Amino acid sequence: MPDTSTPSVDPAAADLVAGMARVIGLELPDICLPGVIAGVEALQMHLGVLDAAEAEDRR
Repeated sequence: MPDTSTPSVDPAAADLVAGMARVIGLELPDICLPGVIAGVEALQMHLGVLDAAEAEDRR
């Protein structure tokens, strides 16, 4: 049987995601948090790369 337990997540990240979900009107089950957090972290990294590229273009 596959493990269906909820993986542990950083409480601060979980609070951030819960706040974002409230703002946009979503109800996320706890089991979704790890995937949503991973997506937010990936977006953050992507935006950092874009910022660095823009800074490089301005030089």
